Amino acid sequence: MITLKATLADTKVTATLVTATTPSHSVHLCSGGRTTCSPVEKLSLTVGATTVYIPDSLVATLSDVNTASLAAYGGTQFVLILNCGDAAAATQVRIRFDKNRALEREVTASEAGMVSERTTYEDLSGAFN
Repeated sequence: MITLKATLADTKVTATLVTATTPSHSVHLCSGGRTTCSPVEKLSLTVGATTVYIPDSLVATLSDVNTASLAAYGGTQFVLILNCGDAAAATQVRIRFDKNRALEREVTASEAGMVSERTTYEDLSGAFN
């Protein structure tokens, strides 16, 4: 388990990642030539006392987290930055969120330095307005 705590824009922000260890030939997405894989089984984010809604799809392909950090993004949003993988399979995953929900997930291929995937999460229900 990895827990990060930071005070950003005068707000306490916490990120907790729970990982597992599996053989590299498991059903989980693993990095390059690693002999074991560490998929993220659960991600939780809190802003102040509020738990941030995280869609299952945001976590489904996260694995092999090497480093993690939190940063402010404007006055009311935050970013969890995960450096994942190894060598040619290395990626940086940036998860942008506010006090209510995940807003965007962006995956950058580290060697190429280019965004390979970007997912925007919309509030279709109107529950977070």
